[in-house]
Amino acid sequence: RVSGLTIYPVKSCAGIDVDAVTVTETGFMYDRAWMLRRAKPRASVFVTQRTEPKLALVRVKLPSEVLSPSWDGILPPDAAMTITAPGMPQALEVPLAPASPLPRCKVGVWEWEGLAGDEGSEASEWFTRYLGKTNRWRRLTSKPRRRVDREFASPGSGSAFSDGYPVLLASDASLRELNERLATPVPMNRFRPNVTVDGAIEPFAEDGWGGVVFGGVKSADLVKPCSRCVMTTVDQSTGVRGGPEADPLRTLYAIRSG
Repeated sequence: RVSGLTIYPVKSCAGIDVDAVTVTETGFMYDRAWMLRRAKPRASVFVTQRTEPKLALVRVKLPSEVLSPSWDGILPPDAAMTITAPGMPQALEVPLAPASPLPRCKVGVWEWEGLAGDEGSEASEWFTRYLGKTNRWRRLTSKPRRRVDREFASPGSGSAFSDGYPVLLASDASLRELNERLATPVPMNRFRPNVTVDGAIEPFAEDGWGGVVFGGVKSADLVKPCSRCVMTTVDQSTGVRGGPEADPLRTLYAIRSG
């Protein structure tokens, strides 16, 4: 059974737990649809909690209409995403439907480079003040969308600004097994899944799953395990990278490497 659904509208910022999602060609609607990048010549210098752990404290709110299971897909004229963070005197309001087309600019995620929309100076300056470093803020545009690694996915499969693939699935049973080995248990949000499932008989049973079926409908192929990184060591409630006593990465390396 599905025990959790989460979207992360801004890459590496706090997620939103939801009761329903709209599935698009690039994953869940509004998931990793915006991204920060450094103001440097190389398009692929994108910003995440790997270098800016305090991004975990950036809270994102979407209109209740677009998160409702009964949403008809029509945006209210004033629909906007609201972004807040500690120490920032004002919230950032970002229209979900821009009044005019956004200027196109180069972006990159790892080996991929493409075009995205520039959300303008106000949004970029808000994040620059919060992080203390110059940044630009980008929005995913429909074309050309990012292609995923063809070694594991079918040709034409696309993603938004996620690190690898459109949807990340995690199992509660696997987290329970990991936490039994940790001095300080960690919550599921350390691993930032989109779909959390419970009811697996064994921990890490998802390693052998070829796909998942929700409501009798084949919903997703599970194409490969997810390599975990230093982001799992960031406490999502404080924005601080934890020490060895709360570090799941070292334990995962010991029991799950390879």
